[in-house]
Amino acid sequence: MAEAKDSEGRDQKKYDVMGIGNALMDILVSLPEEKFLTFRIEKGTMSLVNEARVKEIEEKLLGHEQSLEPGGASANTLSCLALLGSKVIFVGTVGKDRHGDIYEKKLIETGVESRIGRKEGMTGKAITLITPDTQRTFAVHIGCASKIGHESILENDIRDSRILYITAYELVDELLRKTCLHAMELAKKHGTLIALDLADVNVIKGNLHDLVYVADKYVDVLLANEAEAEAFTGKKRENAAMEMSSHSKICAVKLGPEGSIIVQDGKMSMVEGRLANAVDTTGAGDMYAAGILYGIANGLGLEKAANLGSFLGAKVVEKVGARLTKEEISGVHNVFSVPEEKPEVDGDSIHSSEIVALGDGKFNVASKKEKGKYYMVDMNTKWCECPSFYYHKKECKHMQAVKDYMLRQE
Repeated sequence: MAEAKDSEGRDQKKYDVMGIGNALMDILVSLPEEKFLTFRIEKGTMSLVNEARVKEIEEKLLGHEQSLEPGGASANTLSCLALLGSKVIFVGTVGKDRHGDIYEKKLIETGVESRIGRKEGMTGKAITLITPDTQRTFAVHIGCASKIGHESILENDIRDSRILYITAYELVDELLRKTCLHAMELAKKHGTLIALDLADVNVIKGNLHDLVYVADKYVDVLLANEAEAEAFTGKKRENAAMEMSSHSKICAVKLGPEGSIIVQDGKMSMVEGRLANAVDTTGAGDMYAAGILYGIANGLGLEKAANLGSFLGAKVVEKVGARLTKEEISGVHNVFSVPEEKPEVDGDSIHSSEIVALGDGKFNVASKKEKGKYYMVDMNTKWCECPSFYYHKKECKHMQAVKDYMLRQE
């Protein structure tokens, strides 16, 4: 029996995305150089550490201010989706400890529906040591994060979700890999799309055969950055994207500030990136994935989904940390909606879907007559916190400001 559809032709499912992932508490600490040297860790590296070593590091950090956020690639993506308005579920495991309590509480506060289980052992954590030279050094302890068994997967959750999302990190540990394969079988049974982010070059190189098998058998949406795409296919950029598309219906290759290459049903497109003053690239890929998944789940079309991913990725690299706040994505729905209104630009009528925010007050006008880059001047924004001039909600008082702006060519 075919799934019922809503007025926009989407399956009537309760959730947009269900994600399975390693639940790692992100602990960020800024340290003076002399204190950092006492940790005996090579600066700028990522080290996997055992329980004894992570306890030693934590003891040395007592008395230093710490920022705690629920992390892990999948959880980061789902938290962003929740901020965008999606209903999402996260499946993971934490320990029966203080960090486990904090992890679940903060995750729920972002709007994510929790399917977090409690296991014996320490909550997984990723400790980030930040030195005055802005270098970031990572000590990661997986703890019980990978102890996700079949019992954690509720078939109804998968049935009621449009997309099942996992990353290659979840296909390394034997128990977690089996759990993910079980979840993917259920997704196929219930017509739930499966999205896989290849996540890490070293993970790909060490598990290439398994990842190709999973992609061929299960995956509908395949995501990677440029280096990951090359590790997966042995090819570069456009050639890598086309090769990836032979393994899935949809694929996207992230190119950082250059944008991304997307392929759907054999048709390839280049989506431009967004200007950003990059401070910290942590989380850029996770935010891009959120944009892609949101776009697919809500029927925006792949190009607009990739644009949204670039927008979110550019936002997160301008701050320290892997997540965005609701305030930081204010107006995003207006930016990625196509309005009926046609604002006046220097006397010429240009549909606002043809105007693309570039950042730093710059905008690109894509109409044939006025093609080029412009600065915005004299825009009255006092009525609304919306930072864009894409208006699709008539009740927004920002609509009254349409007549009050001008664009000055660069």
